[in-house]
Amino acid sequence: MNTNAKIIAACALSALAAGSVTAGADSLINGAKLKDGTVASRKLSTGLNRERKSNLIRIANLERLSRSAGAASVGAQSVTPSAKGEKGDAGSAGRDGSNGHDGANGHDGSDANVSSGNWGTVDRNTIGDPSITLRGGPAPAPLGKGSLGILVRDGQTKAAYGNEVDFAGDKLSGLTKLGFSEFVTGEDNALSARNSAGLGIEVDPTGPGNATAPNYSTLVYLPPALPSNVWTTVDATTEGDWYFTGAAGTASGCNQTTYCTLAQAQAAFPDATVLTVQITKGRDYAFQGAIDALVVNDKTFDFEESGVR
Repeated sequence: MNTNAKIIAACALSALAAGSVTAGADSLINGAKLKDGTVASRKLSTGLNRERKSNLIRIANLERLSRSAGAASVGAQSVTPSAKGEKGDAGSAGRDGSNGHDGANGHDGSDANVSSGNWGTVDRNTIGDPSITLRGGPAPAPLGKGSLGILVRDGQTKAAYGNEVDFAGDKLSGLTKLGFSEFVTGEDNALSARNSAGLGIEVDPTGPGNATAPNYSTLVYLPPALPSNVWTTVDATTEGDWYFTGAAGTASGCNQTTYCTLAQAQAAFPDATVLTVQITKGRDYAFQGAIDALVVNDKTFDFEESGVR
């Protein structure tokens, strides 16, 4: 039994005892049993009433004290800090995040820092105002993304693009593999079945150690008829026609009237040395086309907008 209950029980017992005493007093002594003049009946009744009232007041006070003690006890408990709870279980692992997007592909660095080297317009063999440009396309190009574009006007212009350094002094007989890829248009073929660009190899027919003429000529290569609007690979070693310009053509019988093979041209001047290797287009017909992937022996030259590889 807690303290509050004990206090209340004690108060109840006190009240019962007081009641019993009063009841006993009422049963044992009353005005009828007292002799007149001994105890005044009114005073006795008044005293009993006062005693009963006093007991009731004491009981009420004790109840108030009990309630106050209980409230104080509850208040003391409410401010007492509670003990720290046990640590909870670890949470489950979160789900993996979604994969990120793939990065964009980097730019092709194959054309970086490319120059034309010793390749360029051969001015002495260029007539009028042809367009000779390193450019993109036509796609898909045989090598890389670009080509050498050539444009000449009918009967007025001639184009020559070549290398005047890297092949100078080589023996003409040492050229064992020549070729390229070419793109011609339907308009080119409408003017002539063989309206295309070709090769021009400047030579000293008798060699640098021989002053006997002829000392200069261009060995020209004409490709066969090519299909329109597509890239075509040409093997200049075995296909098409060759001829010498000027006196060398007359002396050898390998000229614009009578074409020959590369092997026949080499045999006609066994001591001939190379001065330049060029891509050319003459003044016979208007032309607009492109050349790429030029092969000279074991080297292949890729014409790109940024230069020659």
